[in-house]
Amino acid sequence: MTKIELAEACIAEYGADTQRLQMVEEMAELTVELCHLGRGRFNQDKVAEEVADTLAMLDQMDVMFDVDKNWNCKGWGNDDRESLISSMGYIQMYLAGYVVKSDEKKILQALFPVLRIRLISLRETIGVEKVEAWQKKKHDRMVERLTR
Repeated sequence: MTKIELAEACIAEYGADTQRLQMVEEMAELTVELCHLGRGRFNQDKVAEEVADTLAMLDQMDVMFDVDKNWNCKGWGNDDRESLISSMGYIQMYLAGYVVKSDEKKILQALFPVLRIRLISLRETIGVEKVEAWQKKKHDRMVERLTR
């Protein structure tokens, strides 16, 4: 099952509203780990796991919000912790319904690619292999859960 097929299957199985909140939860868990990093409590494996979780949910958001994969993110690749946390904070407000605007979809379509590029930058910092191992583990677990 491809990443897109898995994303579509998860949305069909659990519903769009549930998956929006799951995205909020995964970003919150990553935020906690990044805050620990700022206090010297760095757990590379835990950060890698949370990056993998957030990237998996981001695939679902791309499907749900019809995100253009060719959106130009040039110049948005700040890999500092504060920029990543800030991006996730804005997205969480929209997904959780704290900010209601008529152009929510367009705003999220612009924010998701920025988040992806910042996550990829973080992935490179903490170790691509570690994150990819977690991504494969999570992917296989979800495929198994959905095909029971």
